[in-house]
Amino acid sequence: MKYVSIVQYGLGQVGQALVQQIVAGREALRARTGLELRHVALADSRGALVDPRGLSDARLAAAVAAKMAGTSLQRQPGGVGRAGALDLATLGAPGIVVDVTAADGMEVTALEAIERGWGVALANKRPLAGDLETFRRLTGARRLRHEATVGAGLPWLEMLTHLLDTGDRVTCLEAAVSGTLGFICYRLEQGAAFSAAVAEARALGYTEPDPRDDLSAADVRRKALILARMLGLGLSWDEVPAEALYPPEWNALTIEGFMERTPELDAALAGRMAAATARGRTLRYAVRIAEGRCQVGLHEVERTSPLGALQGPACLLALHTQRYHPAPLVISGPGAGAEVTAAGVYADIISLAMMRDV
Repeated sequence: MKYVSIVQYGLGQVGQALVQQIVAGREALRARTGLELRHVALADSRGALVDPRGLSDARLAAAVAAKMAGTSLQRQPGGVGRAGALDLATLGAPGIVVDVTAADGMEVTALEAIERGWGVALANKRPLAGDLETFRRLTGARRLRHEATVGAGLPWLEMLTHLLDTGDRVTCLEAAVSGTLGFICYRLEQGAAFSAAVAEARALGYTEPDPRDDLSAADVRRKALILARMLGLGLSWDEVPAEALYPPEWNALTIEGFMERTPELDAALAGRMAAATARGRTLRYAVRIAEGRCQVGLHEVERTSPLGALQGPACLLALHTQRYHPAPLVISGPGAGAEVTAAGVYADIISLAMMRDV
């Protein structure tokens, strides 16, 4: 039996799902791999639960239940102060640090973990979408996995890495990385007004509480930058502009004020969709990386193309390479949601745990 310590930062929806999946899968993982994953620390933005011997499944379940009810880890039995005070040196042999937050500044934690011999599994995109040198330091480490930063539970980065490692050359990468924006484009294609599509996506729980978090495309921009850097492009944040689907001055509005004004955008977006339709094409919000450039925004695509055929909130990666030509290699499926994202992180944890020196 191989025991692997887990230090988990983040206990939001993805973090809760991850803890539940690890607890529920404990017996099966032990039988299949001989691995025993044990949380030695569980942290949120206010505090942590810490036990170098391992938090019991009962304690983990209680922590998740209390967090769901709105109780921070600091206020739970045995809780301690801010998570930033965690000291890896006091938690035993190196294991795996897991970041399922959306917090800034976590690259410091990730770099320290790697320097101390720990593995790192990221769902947080910010450490990889910031400074280019930090990206290179993190991804240059053999003990980093970050599948969930781009495709949630879809094996996009695994396949891309496989192609690059085996000498293939990517000539064009196309990706629909936002299920929310994919749903809105699909509804526009069906004839819905933009304002109605946004309201519907919000009602279905596809958007963030503030839909501008999706419509600004900042999250898509981070994913695009990670993909571009993986392809060897040394791009900075400013070199990957993304098309927002509303005027920037609307950021000053309340959420409800913003929603009330979305009908003002209906005519322009309906016109763009109509123009694309007249040419036998459709609109998709996509990332396109080719010839050293990374473009993020509404793209006209052929209806019969992999991107054009997408329906609803599905996500897709299409890789045009020297080997996969003229037809691209395509991987599609649910690209968002707590359960599939947690599963992607869980798979990265297992991959790291199987390494000899973790």
